[in-house]
Amino acid sequence: MSCRGICSKHACYTPVKKIDYAKGMKVCMTCDRAVFVGLQGIRCPCCNKNLRTRPQYHGEKGRHARQAAGLHLAQRGDAENRERVA
Repeated sequence: MSCRGICSKHACYTPVKKIDYAKGMKVCMTCDRAVFVGLQGIRCPCCNKNLRTRPQYHGEKGRHARQAAGLHLAQRGDAENRERVA
């Protein structure tokens, strides 16, 4: 399917210049790179195609992975510290 023009009127649609997937932004490549923030599903409400939720290029993937790993390690470290204190 193609873009039906519904995406720009959708409540979750946000016009941005830089896409930050870590903040929950999802991108539809069919609808001229429409960016949705806070959308629960993985499909575009306009054209019903899959939304991109991760970066395409290797440099961005590495940064995204490092941020995710840092958050995971920080959460795990907090749990270990709680066990030691108790």
